[in-house]
Amino acid sequence: MNFSLIDKVYQMNNLYEAWLSVRKNQGSGEIDGVSIGMYEKNVGTNLRELQRLLQQGQYPISYL
Repeated sequence: MNFSLIDKVYQMNNLYEAWLSVRKNQGSGEIDGVSIGMYEKNVGTNLRELQRLLQQGQYPISYL
């Protein structure tokens, strides 16, 4: 079985840890038009959508 780094990136526990880090550091909110506060209101849904986009290779690379 062949795994890539992205397979680890989109694991939910890793996405959640990344979210906690961004929130703590007041990261680059609004690069995609969504503030950190707005993202946090629906963090579960937002992380699942982010996971789906990453898995399908559809997340805009310019946001990374």
